[in-house]
Amino acid sequence: MARLKLVRTPQEIKAYAHWATHPVEAVKEWFTVTPDDYQGDILTEMFAGGERFAIKSAHGVGKTTINAWAGWVFLNCFENSRVVATAPTFANLNDQLWPE
Repeated sequence: MARLKLVRTPQEIKAYAHWATHPVEAVKEWFTVTPDDYQGDILTEMFAGGERFAIKSAHGVGKTTINAWAGWVFLNCFENSRVVATAPTFANLNDQLWPE
């Protein structure tokens, strides 16, 4: 299968390079929402280059939304990128993450 080559203008290249290190700004511009402070902290940490981390919190506080935003930012800002999403069941992915 042939790969499509994405051609970006110099302005787009600069913008995506900025968003790759400022994911909260990408979320604000792309989705016209402002993440809560803790969501912004998590997004920033995700793109800071650390190895890994865990998010411990209650139900309904926006963890799935953070993952959806992070996936979009990563896929758009890093050429030829792939994002792996896992969950305990397919229903978790299908009913929660993908709709976000």
